[in-house]
Amino acid sequence: MLDIRPGLGVEFIYYSDYVKENIHVMRSVIYDVMDKRLILSQSSPSVFRSSIKKEILVTYLKKNQGEYGRFGFLAKIEDLIGQYKIGSGEQVPAIIIEQKNAPRPFNIRLHYRLKVPSVCDLTLCIRGEKTNLIDISIGGAKISVAAFGLLKPHSRIKLRLCFNNREFDLDSEVLRVWSTGIAEGNKDFQFASIKFLNTDRIFEHLLGKKIFTIERQLLAEGKVQLHN
Repeated sequence: MLDIRPGLGVEFIYYSDYVKENIHVMRSVIYDVMDKRLILSQSSPSVFRSSIKKEILVTYLKKNQGEYGRFGFLAKIEDLIGQYKIGSGEQVPAIIIEQKNAPRPFNIRLHYRLKVPSVCDLTLCIRGEKTNLIDISIGGAKISVAAFGLLKPHSRIKLRLCFNNREFDLDSEVLRVWSTGIAEGNKDFQFASIKFLNTDRIFEHLLGKKIFTIERQLLAEGKVQLHN
């Protein structure tokens, strides 16, 4: 906590925006630190009362081994203060947040990817065959399949993504294909990065919500870090 101190400049984003790849960065300064409770300056752009109880990711720059890196932690907006008295005696608007975990290395990426846990109801099939789903975002996925040579770079394929007892047939493009060169049980595995094409807002909303739910649970269990 020593690096989280009054006067530190921070940036934060709404957690739900982060997993839905709709990132809007807000900038602020820490006014005061009271254990896990932090007082921030009103951000630019501003936070409104409708954001109270929303989860945010707070990030800041820290010098580590001679180089600056970005660190971040999960927090919740607890309240807004119309007039908070700072050291100069001036009354200013402020944001109260509650820190939820310890700071970790963090990298804001436009396309948030969830590393899919082994026990999960997200499944992706090609021609009726279930693939090994490695990671996924609302824009695409990384998979492996046992049938080596099935996927070709820059080819178009039909996929079926299933979750929450629903099925979605997707047009997709294979962006990249590679192999580890290691066979498992007489099977050569092929890896591929895939981009989803022509998805609509309903699909993106539902998949974004599913990713949010899984990742939030993993965070709560300490099984995932804030960077991907």
